[in-house]
Amino acid sequence: MSSTGGGSVVRLLEKDSLKPGLKEGGLKSVSGKVKPLGCVARWRMNPYVRLVIYCLACLFTSCLYFGWQAYSAMIIKSGAYAWKCDPGSPTEDPDDPASCLEQSKAVSGLYSLANGSEFVCAAVAGVMLDTFGPQVTASIGETLHLLSILCLIFATEKFRVYTLAMVLAGACVNIICFPALTVMEHWPRRQALAVSIIVGCQSAASVVAPMLNAIWKKHPDWRFRSIWGVWLVVVWLPVSALYICCLPRKRDYGALLATSVILRSDEPAVDFDGNPIKRKFSDELDAPRSEREDLETGFGASTSGERTGGYSTPSNHPRSEHARSELGSGIEMARLRDTSVSTAAAVEEDAAALEEIGKGDRTRGKAQWKLFIRCLQTLDIWIMAAFCGLLMFQFAYYPAVVKDAVSMSVSDFVGWLTPMQGPFSFVIGFCMDYTGTTLVMFVMGVTLIFVNQTCAWASENESLMRFTAVWFIFIQSATYNIKYTFVNEMYDPFNFGKLVGVLGIAGGIGVYCSDPLVKSTEYNTILNALTGVAAFMLVLTGFVFIRQMKGVTHKTVRAVEQKHRQVNNVD
Repeated sequence: MSSTGGGSVVRLLEKDSLKPGLKEGGLKSVSGKVKPLGCVARWRMNPYVRLVIYCLACLFTSCLYFGWQAYSAMIIKSGAYAWKCDPGSPTEDPDDPASCLEQSKAVSGLYSLANGSEFVCAAVAGVMLDTFGPQVTASIGETLHLLSILCLIFATEKFRVYTLAMVLAGACVNIICFPALTVMEHWPRRQALAVSIIVGCQSAASVVAPMLNAIWKKHPDWRFRSIWGVWLVVVWLPVSALYICCLPRKRDYGALLATSVILRSDEPAVDFDGNPIKRKFSDELDAPRSEREDLETGFGASTSGERTGGYSTPSNHPRSEHARSELGSGIEMARLRDTSVSTAAAVEEDAAALEEIGKGDRTRGKAQWKLFIRCLQTLDIWIMAAFCGLLMFQFAYYPAVVKDAVSMSVSDFVGWLTPMQGPFSFVIGFCMDYTGTTLVMFVMGVTLIFVNQTCAWASENESLMRFTAVWFIFIQSATYNIKYTFVNEMYDPFNFGKLVGVLGIAGGIGVYCSDPLVKSTEYNTILNALTGVAAFMLVLTGFVFIRQMKGVTHKTVRAVEQKHRQVNNVD
């Protein structure tokens, strides 16, 4: 293919991401060999070990306040806001550890501070990840986590830092966990599953506070400071130190782009007789990163214009990459071989994007922010933001009103089911690796309609309500996964953190919008309105899914594919 854009891309990639001799994590191109690694790390590490370490960090050093009932009970027993109590003013609930209603309300208000801080700082965490890299970002997050616990330990009536402690506790969650998401770069063909494991461990952090509270109940003579002090020394310090050391200093974006190309083309091609041709590197990508050998840059031998240069055409493969949004349409691949003006314009567009990145450091500064603004100008990110807002609204509203709108027994059942989000998350991640994110989103939309309508019109049926609750928890477990996998599928890695942060803020807006409606008793009206919104989002999600099936993506992979063509002398 001959075009000015293609030539500029070749020059750019030759001087940067495809040059030989890169560090580990770079993309080596020597004698026709390519190695797609995403992160520049200090040493090679077994990806299974790395995954375990990242999971431990998310489990023990991130969102400990998720187990709020036990977490708040410990804060109250430590004497927080006890000075608000007057003699003879007990709480109305005999099971409440608070000395008075005023103390209970003061501590309960801390949860909103932590939750709000978490959503607001999602964008901050994304910018930090894209700007400073995973290692520095996690170091800052762990430091904030340490400061939050120290504030709780040393807070007194004269040193009132409970508010600061909870703001820091919420702020550090995404700053700690976002870097752990880079583990998906070690599992190219199981990225959604890797994300689900990390998110599942993050949700499972809610067991830490109940565990510490149970220990305190068995040893009532221990002090609040002693329990958290031992926790910091025995658990937090070694886990956080190991986590920070294992994280890569930076991400190799050129290698991630090339890996996207390999993933997109890792499907059976069809020869002249219609027989499938399996790629050599398909088994390589199934192996852990540390076990992979250099991969050949040839994407299949192509000798005829009837074949798309060795690239795959849509097939009946269970995880067809055209459904995964990696430029998977055979028509789109045929465009790449064409020398028409439209093809040249497409490559020129990608060339311009990469040239912007190539000014100075191609992943930093103004070039990165310009690409971020471009991403915000795409329709897909705003559809996803609206979908995230709807989901978070639903998941804040339903548990809060199910006790009054349905029954107390169903509300208790939902509480018991909540810890199942972790296992459910793994199942959904495994499915998304085969179906793509938008198809899962479509199923989630249908399920939301089912949940809302059954609660509105069949709330007296106890068995049906319990069945509905199971589905509600199942799709809730996918809510935190889809924003990561969607951005990873549709956009370049340069602004992964910032785009995920935008979706996090959209979810936070949904949570806060649900607060005034929780106080309303017009349950059927609200549930029917949510059904209408979910139906509308279902249409938009279907629109995005169709776009992906047609090969629409916002990744600059065409330019990288053009480079691979020229390396292999494919005309």
